[in-house]
Amino acid sequence: YTSGNIGPRLEMDSSGVLGWVYSNITEDNNQFYAHIVLSSGLSANNWHCAAITYNGSGNSSTTYYNGTATGISRGTIGTPTGFVGSINSLNIGRGFYNARYFNGKISNTSIYNRALSATEIQQNFNSVRSRFGI
Repeated sequence: YTSGNIGPRLEMDSSGVLGWVYSNITEDNNQFYAHIVLSSGLSANNWHCAAITYNGSGNSSTTYYNGTATGISRGTIGTPTGFVGSINSLNIGRGFYNARYFNGKISNTSIYNRALSATEIQQNFNSVRSRFGI
């Protein structure tokens, strides 16, 4: 069984890098885009806001941390060609293969059928930030 990198999936690796992983390749888990949100500085017991936008016509993505674009380039593993066209199953707080469960709290999740603008990302962040002390 493959398709573990269909995504979007937000995860932190063992070195503390927070990033998004996504692909449209269902046959091979070794072909995906990796887009870093934050390479260091995450602290436990604090709220963080991570967002990603994807533009299908240009096959481009932008990551945001606490409402601000990170300016970090997207990396490519293998030869993915885009983002999955539709999300048929959605899991929040669980990695692929029914493993790697998230141990923490998730306050809210939103999925849009279009890429939000940087202004919209900032507005969404600002509308809830005081609730979480950010």
